[in-house]
Amino acid sequence: MTEESSSTPLVRRFCLLHATALNMSNMIGIGPFITIPTLMAAMGGPQAILGWIVGLVIALADGLVWSELGAAMPGSGGSYVYLRDAFGRGLGRCMAFLFIWQFLLSGPLEIASGYIGFAQYVHYLWPGMTNLQSRLVMVAVGILTTVLLYGRIGTVGKITLSLWIGTLLTVAVVIFFRAVSL
Repeated sequence: MTEESSSTPLVRRFCLLHATALNMSNMIGIGPFITIPTLMAAMGGPQAILGWIVGLVIALADGLVWSELGAAMPGSGGSYVYLRDAFGRGLGRCMAFLFIWQFLLSGPLEIASGYIGFAQYVHYLWPGMTNLQSRLVMVAVGILTTVLLYGRIGTVGKITLSLWIGTLLTVAVVIFFRAVSL
């Protein structure tokens, strides 16, 4: 490593707003788009939203706890470092390893559920879609997502922000129109 490259500061192009959008999008996922209309139809009214409000309060508390941990233990590694340091040398390494191991399983499943939900919405817009076409839509979305993630981090941040705003607007529209129709 040259002297010049070691003194160059890290330029952060993924700001707090982008990180908040990414975290909220990850927490929201595809769930509301699948469950809100079903819950509202099953419960016969907008009171089904109370469960989502309780979830919002819990998610807010969770976010505050993690922000405190991030401020108390700054650095790279997040949950891995916290678990390793919180449980000590022996058990901490095991807990950190188990966290990464479970994430290797749950991460792809979370992403796959997003692809499935997206294909369900495409099926709503294209009622004659076959199972093969649905699978091809899921594969295409997966490839598109991968290609977009290989872009510059500033561009990924802007895409994340626009998708987050779209998600919030869509949730609001679904809630509003479903509540008005009941």
